[in-house]
Amino acid sequence: MPPTTPLSFMKVKKLHGKHHSYSPSAVLLGSCNLSIRSLIPELAIRRADCAYMKYIFTSAGNEQILPRPLLNTLGTLPPGYRFGPLRRPKDLQLAIDRTTIPRTVETLALLPSRAVFFEDEPEPVAWGFLGVDASLTSLHTEPHHRGKNLAVLLARELLRMQGQYFSARGFEARGDGSVENGSQLGHADVGEDNLGSRRVMEKAGARPLWKVCWVEVELETLFGEDGIWRSARRGAIS
Repeated sequence: MPPTTPLSFMKVKKLHGKHHSYSPSAVLLGSCNLSIRSLIPELAIRRADCAYMKYIFTSAGNEQILPRPLLNTLGTLPPGYRFGPLRRPKDLQLAIDRTTIPRTVETLALLPSRAVFFEDEPEPVAWGFLGVDASLTSLHTEPHHRGKNLAVLLARELLRMQGQYFSARGFEARGDGSVENGSQLGHADVGEDNLGSRRVMEKAGARPLWKVCWVEVELETLFGEDGIWRSARRGAIS
């Protein structure tokens, strides 16, 4: 990490106003299993969010993982709706305004995305992204277009894009009959209290299998000269 505050950090802080001071020795652990989170000393945690449900779904039937797949019988978009790219800065800003996740337009533009448009209107009415770990993130449908399965169809479309995302990075399915071959998996982190998004995931055939959180850890507190880890080792040696 750079020793001085990077511009991207200042932009997020200015837009959202919830971040504390910058630290070059802090690292953000994303989608961290709660069992791992419990091993991190509280003194080393700069911030941690509430728990998310880790939803897993698959595009093919694999009863060892899920009782049912992401259905391919959901149909197509309703008449008048169409898929399209989410490229305009004003559309990306709209997506940022509809979520509490602190991001900048520049960051969001780097993520693979898909949007739904209605007739000839230029503004998107629903959208979703693949996060840096290829998870489904920021699925959203504008209120007056809800009740038409747009979010579920977006989830299916993003799952298809996820395969392209990994393939472009050199990952290939195995040919030994394991789940990687013909049983494409997808995942999403959904807040426990976000009942609407949880219903969308379950309607898409996903199931919550464990809980995760995002936690920012101060490495200097853990591993610095006077850090917790070094002090513990000195105590053990003495």
